[in-house]
Amino acid sequence: RGDSIIGVAATRTSVDYFRRQIVQTDEETVMAVSPSGRIFVSSDAKWRFKTLDKLSPEQSLNIVNSRQFGSGPFEWSGLTKKDGNLWIDQSGIQYLEYSISLVSLPGWRLIYLRDMNTIYEQVVNPIFSLTTYPVIPLGLFVLVSVMILYKKASQDILQLHVAESR
Repeated sequence: RGDSIIGVAATRTSVDYFRRQIVQTDEETVMAVSPSGRIFVSSDAKWRFKTLDKLSPEQSLNIVNSRQFGSGPFEWSGLTKKDGNLWIDQSGIQYLEYSISLVSLPGWRLIYLRDMNTIYEQVVNPIFSLTTYPVIPLGLFVLVSVMILYKKASQDILQLHVAESR
């Protein structure tokens, strides 16, 4: 009649299989985060099965009561959200975050964290490598030109002094 549950079907899959499906590059950390803030899967093992934010006792109790992630304790990942989409870990490393909702799992998110130093290196290093090669010959050209112009100017000044003294 539809007024009571008569059974439950569950499908199991390996967490490692799920993790391999979401990991795209080594340049960023990818995490699947539950609605309660629990990092269920992460490409970085140090954050796996921890919480994204510090949990209050009430939040921890809600997770325990859900019976989804065991009885705890629920260790914090050490990540602190700063302005907008900037996160910082306990060692001071800053990460840029972008996330997407998982349509097939309501409330779940995929969070991508990219180290700000890596972003800086990827932006600045190509600029330096492109400018270094032309700058060296250009600098040598300017140096040689200045030396030639200085020598010519010195000769002209010397000729003027000689002409004036006659």
